[in-house]
Amino acid sequence: MKALRKKGLRCEADLRNEKIGFKIREQTLARIPFLLIVGDAEENAARVTVRDRTGRCMGTLLLNEAADAIKIFCQPPEVHLD
Repeated sequence: MKALRKKGLRCEADLRNEKIGFKIREQTLARIPFLLIVGDAEENAARVTVRDRTGRCMGTLLLNEAADAIKIFCQPPEVHLD
């Protein structure tokens, strides 16, 4: 979480003793913009699985890659009034 916060992203960890599917569904219904899922497989590979607010899986990335992608996605569009 420190790496995400260093990049200026707000984040929280859900460490409750619930099934992962329940947690994903709950956060999707809450319309959380992005979920970074770290299970045993991801932890061993030093990666995170990224899901968007609709629950669509966006793939498995290195943590820094995921943070950079989210940061770019969240930037406001450039407006040119020329």
